[in-house]
Amino acid sequence: MKRIPFIFGKVVSGDDFLNREEETASLTQALVSGQNIICYSPRRYGKTSMMMQVKKNLENKGALVFFIDLYRVTSLQDLYNIYATSIITTIQSPITALVKTLQTLLPTINPRIVFAGPGTPSVEISVPIPVLIKSETLHELFSSLEKYCEKKKKKGVVIFDEFQEATSIKDGELIEREMRSSFQHHKHVSYAFLGSKQNLLKNIFKDKSRPFYNFGRHFDLDVISTEHWKKFIQKNMGRMCSAEIVNEIVARTENHPFYTQMYCHYLWVYAKQNNVKLNESILDAVLNEILGRDSGMMAQLWERITIIERHLLKAIAGDTPTNIYEKEYLLMHDLGSASSVQKAFKKLLDLEYLRKLPTGIIAFVNPLFKHWIVREII
Repeated sequence: MKRIPFIFGKVVSGDDFLNREEETASLTQALVSGQNIICYSPRRYGKTSMMMQVKKNLENKGALVFFIDLYRVTSLQDLYNIYATSIITTIQSPITALVKTLQTLLPTINPRIVFAGPGTPSVEISVPIPVLIKSETLHELFSSLEKYCEKKKKKGVVIFDEFQEATSIKDGELIEREMRSSFQHHKHVSYAFLGSKQNLLKNIFKDKSRPFYNFGRHFDLDVISTEHWKKFIQKNMGRMCSAEIVNEIVARTENHPFYTQMYCHYLWVYAKQNNVKLNESILDAVLNEILGRDSGMMAQLWERITIIERHLLKAIAGDTPTNIYEKEYLLMHDLGSASSVQKAFKKLLDLEYLRKLPTGIIAFVNPLFKHWIVREII
């Protein structure tokens, strides 16, 4: 079987990277000009793939780009290790030069380079916590890349992926405060803060009482447009798929980047293996197969919430409301008082079960969960 053209669950590039030209151009320009940016999106919107394209654009313009993934950070020591490892993997100097550079940039910490495998250097920090939490030590770490880029006369960009994780650990408040204290003085480095826990990230940058309030330009990443999906799907499905079926695919996944790619992946495999042209009954069969496979995970999502929250999800899954507080809507779905619905809706937004579109329409973050509710609950 030839290579499957629909890829999901991993970072993509080249022809597999769909659209986002406007977003990548805007983000690249903002960072090159010294603007800090904060990029929000629900999980699985292709945020990391997009930022990898931005990273490539920036490097083509001569910038030094340091990508720091904070997803696995659980301690201050983790943060030091990840930060310093990003420095050495980006600089890519001979080992003796790397050691000297790190000792110059981080004299207090004195990191040690180790090799997990051939050609894969990482950093070990063996400094006591009382030293790590000192303001001067944190300032040294957070100013290291500014110092390096100034010396090299290069534009630097630091991309933090899943930034909210660093502020959620035990020493999160200290990290947040010391980062802002250092970053606000930097002239050679600009910063991009990415996160999939939208509410946590928005609290960091939109709460007036937090250090990072008003620190940069905000980008709210949306789904990929219907027209771009249609072109992409039709191109890769070819004769296996009519324009009407393409429309139905996009409608079912509600343009969600991850779930559209996943659905198309399995539809493409089915059509190739059975040598058939896709029709609505095949779309139903493949969707049911996906829902059956993920039923355990969907059931866990359902069991995690309260009765009123479940009742509200059932109502929303049955239509696409813009005002769930209208008297007629409450009565039609037997939802009770507007105040209880408001509380339930806020919780479902916080848990990222639901999202509110710019048009005012309320949508499921995971469109397949909506299909599961329709199939199993309603």
